[in-house]
Amino acid sequence: KIPDIDKDGVPDFLVFAAIGQEIKSCFYSGTFGKQMQFSGSLHLPGLIGHLLHITKSGAHYILFYTAKALFAYSLKELCHMAVGPASAALASLKEDADWEMAMRHKARQVPLASSGDIQYVTKMSEKPGSHILVARSVMLELVNGQQLSSLWVVGVPHILREPVLGAFGPDEIAVAIESRVSHEKKKGDNCGGPPWRHQV
Repeated sequence: KIPDIDKDGVPDFLVFAAIGQEIKSCFYSGTFGKQMQFSGSLHLPGLIGHLLHITKSGAHYILFYTAKALFAYSLKELCHMAVGPASAALASLKEDADWEMAMRHKARQVPLASSGDIQYVTKMSEKPGSHILVARSVMLELVNGQQLSSLWVVGVPHILREPVLGAFGPDEIAVAIESRVSHEKKKGDNCGGPPWRHQV
């Protein structure tokens, strides 16, 4: 679900389709469900998944991740690719200055401090500017959702499933991770420390 692109007062939808190594972006009207007469494409070989993120300034970004890297494209940029610079649809879309400054601009790659294959990417909450959790094959990294700086990196070997978010203690939000070594491990979002572990 994305802001109103076709200016009919109803939010619209953006759908991605993989065609070989190309990712096609298709815009659909939220009113009629019809595909709009424009689309764009990105070259992202090995794409695993994507995530919609809204910054504190209200800018919409799509996070795409492969095993090796995390990329971020603003909705404005994706729309620009599809309709060109003269479209009136671009007027209501924005980009975030912090994100544009932090990214390696040409590649649209988000700088990460951790290593290993990326398995999952998730937001810590639905609030604008929410922190972003990156789960790699042997590490977890929490990325600041506004400045894109790394808040902490911790080693977690053999992560088996997507981390689960919840209120497991006095911390605002915490993460439960299942790994092959210790089947349940909880980590707080402030420092990544494990308040408790439980082995099954």
